[in-house]
Amino acid sequence: MMTRTIAGFVVFGAVVWAQAPIQFDVATIKPVEAIIAGAGQRINFGVHVDGSQFNASSMTVRDLLAAANKMRIYQVEGPDWITSDRFDMNAKIPEGVALENDNLMKMLDALLVERFAIKSHRVQKEFPVYALVFN
Repeated sequence: MMTRTIAGFVVFGAVVWAQAPIQFDVATIKPVEAIIAGAGQRINFGVHVDGSQFNASSMTVRDLLAAANKMRIYQVEGPDWITSDRFDMNAKIPEGVALENDNLMKMLDALLVERFAIKSHRVQKEFPVYALVFN
């Protein structure tokens, strides 16, 4: 009888103390127009975090998903558009959110899932590899 009471209390305590997922305060995602080679235009590419702002320039959804989930780009598979279409993303980081403990990546992943209606699952695959063998 005592074990059931303690177990019930632990489960109840876990539900009460669970935190709501953190999210960006405001975020915009805009498609980037096709880049014409040789046009002499400056191209910004990459991720920049400055104070309370998160900016990603000309990134594919595949790039962002890989970063958010600590994966290599070749490990993310999906429809062709996730590797070809590029987007600019600007988001405001909530006040008081520490950027350690992967909070930024969790917010990025949640935003991508919400805005692009992403459904995902993890699978194990075998890939050919080369081995460097010393004789």
